[in-house]
Amino acid sequence: MTSEKIKSEVRELFAKLKKEAFGIIKAYPNSPNNSTKRISDLVATKLSAKSREYIADMYFYLESEIEEDEYFRDSSHLNRFYRLNLRDELNEKYRFDIDSSMTYKNEVDFEEINKLYVTASAVAGTTALGGILKFAMSGAMNIPIVLIIAGAVVSGVTAYFKVTEKNKKEYEQAVKEYLDDMEKEILDWLDEVECYFRSRVASLKD
Repeated sequence: MTSEKIKSEVRELFAKLKKEAFGIIKAYPNSPNNSTKRISDLVATKLSAKSREYIADMYFYLESEIEEDEYFRDSSHLNRFYRLNLRDELNEKYRFDIDSSMTYKNEVDFEEINKLYVTASAVAGTTALGGILKFAMSGAMNIPIVLIIAGAVVSGVTAYFKVTEKNKKEYEQAVKEYLDDMEKEILDWLDEVECYFRSRVASLKD
C-alpha cells in the first residue's frame, strides 16, 4: 500500500465521520451539548483505532522500499535497519492512545475538557489544532492527545450552543470545518510519520 493509498483511506474515513456527525446532529436537533459529546467520542475513538492501522500500513510501505534499496541489499546494513525496531518506535511516538486515558473513560465534563484544551494551547503557544497536536506528539506536554481532539471539537462549536434555526446551521458548519481541519492535520501527521522514518533510515547511511 502506497502513502497516497493510505491518505485516500484517511479521506474516506473523514467522509464517513462527517456523515455520522451530521446524523448525530439530526438525532439531537435541540441538544448541541449532547451532540458535541457524541461527536467528540466518535472522532477520538475512530482516530485512536485508525492511527494504529495507518502507522502499520505506512511502516510496511516504507519497509518494502528499504528492501529494494541497493544499500540495504548488504545483509549487515539491513540488519542494522531491523535493529532500529522502527515499527515500535513509530507506535510509541505517533499513535493516538485513547486506551490509557482514564480521564477520557471517566467522561470529563465540557468545562474540564475546555480548560485542558486552553492549557494545551498555552503550552504549545498556538490555538491551532495542528500546532497543538504536533507539540503534544513531541512529548513536550503531558495531556493525552485524545483530550486535545475532544477539546478541539468543544472549542470549535461552543459558540453555537444557543439553539436557534440560524445557529443550527452555524453549528453544522462549525462541525464541518472542524472535521475538515482534523482531516488536514491527520494527513500532515502521516507526512510527519513518513519523514521521521526516512530520517532514521538516512542516519544509517551517514
